Amino acid sequence: MKKFIIIAVFLCSCSYKSEENISLAEVSNTKRLKEMAREFLGDIGGEEISLSDGVKGFYFNPKNFQKNEINAYKKWRTLFARPKNCKLTEMFQINYYGTSLLELFSLPKTHTVKKDSVSALCLPSFSLPVEFEPKWILTYLSKGVHVLAVNYERGERTLSTDWESACENALFAAVWLEKKVPAKLIVLGKSLGSIPASYVASKGRNFSLILENAIVLHPLMNREWLKKVEGKILAIQSLNSNIILQVPKSASLMTVVGSHFGPYWGDLYPTWYENEKDQIKLLKFLKE
Repeated sequence: MKKFIIIAVFLCSCSYKSEENISLAEVSNTKRLKEMAREFLGDIGGEEISLSDGVKGFYFNPKNFQKNEINAYKKWRTLFARPKNCKLTEMFQINYYGTSLLELFSLPKTHTVKKDSVSALCLPSFSLPVEFEPKWILTYLSKGVHVLAVNYERGERTLSTDWESACENALFAAVWLEKKVPAKLIVLGKSLGSIPASYVASKGRNFSLILENAIVLHPLMNREWLKKVEGKILAIQSLNSNIILQVPKSASLMTVVGSHFGPYWGDLYPTWYENEKDQIKLLKFLKE
């Protein structure tokens, strides 16, 4: 039976004034927020790993997630309700009335892929650490996908000009994940993470690629990298995004209802992860 691995790149405060414009740098430098977010990822079964001196991330086995899901829900439903955790709660768009962990994050429950058939390496946008993207991680983890979510060597200080080192970091992570979970690999890149994701997918044998809300298509993507991707390419584009997005010609297009990052980051609408129909469309691609 073939196995699948997904590699995704993730980038990701809460303010008492919803109209206040808070920069990503301000959020990323909030040590307490990141520590709490890291604690949450550990509570849902995430294993902190260090791939090198500079490249760190979280590995998630769906079996461990299933074991920890109920206890994590009970603990964090209480923690998110505390006023001192307002910023994290708003950032994660928590639904206090949820009766399960997925409902707490306003995420629909869908079917899962075949046992150990899919794994994902999550590559985020450049300036937002994976700790602040739990909905992205939960979207794949709850479908039975093995997930490796990594931050780049320069962390939230990564710039678009650092794309070469980001590509090297991502490829290093892909090699690690292949050894950890031998399976077919799907590389997932979000926003600017589409650059290193495309690079990695072009290097692997039969790697598939998911580009989510690709903001910038690096010249080498269309000219060289995407032509070398042996697996399928899916471009996910949010209809309600206020950002100009680009879709490569070689990709199948999946339009989704929702925003780019969510209201906390200045978008008017929730992210597409909360839309059940779009989640089902994603599951169909994962099962192919």
